[in-house]
Amino acid sequence: MTCMDIILTFASICSSVNFTFIVGMQLDPGDTTNVLLHLILMTANGPNSIPDINALSSSAGFPSSMVWVQTLVYASLAFGILAAFGAILGKQWLHPYKAAQGQETLEERGMERQMKLDRVLYFHLQAVLQAFLVLLYILLLLFGLSLSTHMWAQQNMISSVIICTTASHILFYMVQRYRQ
Repeated sequence: MTCMDIILTFASICSSVNFTFIVGMQLDPGDTTNVLLHLILMTANGPNSIPDINALSSSAGFPSSMVWVQTLVYASLAFGILAAFGAILGKQWLHPYKAAQGQETLEERGMERQMKLDRVLYFHLQAVLQAFLVLLYILLLLFGLSLSTHMWAQQNMISSVIICTTASHILFYMVQRYRQ
């Protein structure tokens, strides 16, 4: 399995986890349905009962903290899709460099390989491929931030564990980058 395969697999898994998290954060449509049924019941009980429309409008929006969480998780999803797309492009870009073409002499194959190497160096292929890995680190950071922000309102202890895990990943990334 090549580095591009690993990036592609990891980006796909993270994107599916992000998508599942996004779906889980959506408002429950049953809440709006229950309010509407309650209003219909109140109206049917008597002509003098006045339904309260304000109860319906309060359940239609997201709190501002939820908007921030969804912004972070959607950004994380976007970075995952970009990393997967970049890995696919990288695999397609590298495929012609691996393939040997034709029945050429040893000297012609050596010249062809040198031209391929010159193109790899000219387009800074190593830096481009490393950028896809950085996209995955950004994905993990944004997902960790969104998950810990979402959990902070529900369980501080669980959120603290997520924050510590995210911080350790950031520290690991910094140490790894410092060694290079």
